[in-house]
Amino acid sequence: MGIVTVILLISGFSLLARFGIPHSGPYPMWIWSKLVCWILLAMLPPIMIKRIPNATKKISFIFVLIILIAGFLGVYKP
Repeated sequence: MGIVTVILLISGFSLLARFGIPHSGPYPMWIWSKLVCWILLAMLPPIMIKRIPNATKKISFIFVLIILIAGFLGVYKP
């Protein structure tokens, strides 16, 4: 899981170069928001499975919502 997250992070920042956004920053707010979404998606599932395994099915809609928000931010770039 961690290796895939690192690969997604690297590929995401390489796509920023294609958009013409410099790697030195400052980054627009949609990039920071999308980065927070992906960090939450990488960190929360293992924590939830370990701490509250019974509630994972009930809270899984939150992960779907985070994925939809990240997709919206990537497509529309508000």
